Amino acid sequence: MKETSGFGDRKDPAEQAADDANAQGWDDTEPRGYLDRFGVLAHLDHQAFSDEVGAYKPDRRIFEAALAGLGVDDPAGVVHVGDLRRTDVAGARAMGMATVRFRGAVDDAEEGPEADAVIDRLADLPALLGLPPG
Repeated sequence: MKETSGFGDRKDPAEQAADDANAQGWDDTEPRGYLDRFGVLAHLDHQAFSDEVGAYKPDRRIFEAALAGLGVDDPAGVVHVGDLRRTDVAGARAMGMATVRFRGAVDDAEEGPEADAVIDRLADLPALLGLPPG
C-alpha cells in the first residue's frame, strides 16, 4: 500500500495510497519525518505505523488499520507494494491483496513467498498498475 511519487493528484478513491510501516526502533516522530523529508507524505492518504497500531507486519492488524484508514472493506482490490517477503508479501497475501515487491534498494534474500510482481524501479509501478505515467 505504499507509493512514493509519480501518481500525481489522485482524485479517484481507487487510486488511494497508504503506508503501513514497521516503525520498530524509531521514535514516534521519525517515520513521518522521514516520509515528509523525501516528499512522500503528501502523496499518502493514510499512514499506519506499527508503533501506533501495536502490531508489526506481517500481523494482519497493521494491514487492517491501513485499509480502514482508506475506507477499504475488501482487500482483494488492493495492491501492496513492499520490499520484504517475510513481512510485506506474506502479510499482504494472507489478507488477500495482490503484491508487488520493490527490490531497487535491497533485494531481499530471505525465505518467503515471492510477490505477484517484482520491480527494480518505482517508476515502473504506474505501468504495472495500469495507471498513466506521472
